[in-house]
Amino acid sequence: MRRVCFIGNSHAGCIALAVDALNRDGGLDNVEIDIFASPQDSSLSCTISEGQIRPTRDFVTASFTRTSGGQDTILLDRYDDIFILLGESPYSLRRYVPPFEDPQLPPPSDALFKAIAGDWMIDRFTQFGREVARQAGARAVHFIGRPQVSEKAPPSAKFRKFILGDEAEKDARLAMLARVRNAISQSVEALSSEYASICTYPDSCLDEISVFTRDTFRRGAKRLLAPDESQPANDYWHMNADYGVALLGHLGLTR
Repeated sequence: MRRVCFIGNSHAGCIALAVDALNRDGGLDNVEIDIFASPQDSSLSCTISEGQIRPTRDFVTASFTRTSGGQDTILLDRYDDIFILLGESPYSLRRYVPPFEDPQLPPPSDALFKAIAGDWMIDRFTQFGREVARQAGARAVHFIGRPQVSEKAPPSAKFRKFILGDEAEKDARLAMLARVRNAISQSVEALSSEYASICTYPDSCLDEISVFTRDTFRRGAKRLLAPDESQPANDYWHMNADYGVALLGHLGLTR
C-alpha cells in the first residue's frame, strides 16, 4: 500500500471530493491518502523538526484533525510521497502575464522569465516546502501549488482576448506563449534539483492556451473547510471533484 499525504488549504477540497468519489468506484491505485489542510497560509505557522510537522495554533490543530480524520501532527516518515498544495506554482503563467499586456514595455526576455522563476524560490510557501523536503529525507516531496484561476475570471478573459482576439496578431502571441513555457520549463528544471519535484498542471484541465483552468472544472467546487457552503459565483479559484480526479491521475495515484 502506497501512503501519501497532501498538505494544503481550502484548495485541497478538490482532492477530498476526488478521494471520496474514487473510493466509491475503486479508482485509487492501491493508495491511501491523508489530507492535512488549514485556512489560507496558516499551515506555514507549523514547526517542522525531527521528521514531524506540528501546529502551533489551536485552530490549525483543529483543522488538521478535522481534515485528516483525527491526526493533528504530520509524521513524515509514514508517507511515500508528500504533496504541497500551497502557494503558486512556478509553472503558473499568470505570474508572467503583466509584461505582455502593456504595449509600452519591451518584449519580455528569457532573463526576465528566469528571474521571475528564481523569485519563486524565496517565496514563503516554497521555503516551507523546502524544509519539508529536508526533513523528509529520501522520501519524495512534490510541490503542486494552487490550481490556475478559471478561464472565466475577468482578468483571465482579458488576457485570453489579448492572445486570441486579434487574428492578425494571434499566431505571434501564441508563439510568444510557447517561448515563455519553454523558458519557464528550463528554469523550473534547474530549480527542481535543489528543491524537490515540481509538478505541472494536468493538460486536460487547462484552456486552449494552457494558461487558465477550464471553467467546467470550477463548477460545483467545495472548499475543504466549508463543505456545506455553496460556491460563490465569483469564486474562480476553487476547483471541483473532476479536477481532483484529473490531478490525482496526473500524479499517478489512480488506476
